[in-house]
Amino acid sequence: MSAPKVQLLLTGNELMTGDIVDSNSAMMAQVLKDIGLGINRKVTVADDLALLVNEITYMASTSDILIINGGLGPTVDDLTAQALALVIGEQLNQHAQAYTHLINWCKQRGVELNAPNLKQAMLPKTCQIIA
Repeated sequence: MSAPKVQLLLTGNELMTGDIVDSNSAMMAQVLKDIGLGINRKVTVADDLALLVNEITYMASTSDILIINGGLGPTVDDLTAQALALVIGEQLNQHAQAYTHLINWCKQRGVELNAPNLKQAMLPKTCQIIA
């Protein structure tokens, strides 16, 4: 039995410009290594819906496990959920677990639960939160 093909998709203009150094993939690689998995492909793309849709489509067809990191925040350039919904043919819905987590997060930090923040709870219907 061969090892599963694990691919990692990172998204964010800030990663493309070097404004932010990617430390998440190093941490994820170590966690995966600790459980006997390795990453065989890692791609970073800008905050662009068409690029994300194309890369998710390709990577989903060439991997056993696809991990997407980034693009789930409250700003207009956070497009991961929308791209994934397009790829799998689902609408975005308010995800109960994500909504509850978001309410608690905002309360703990004294942050207003406004429309941009609520965007973070909008996920494809069949999404499962693993973190």
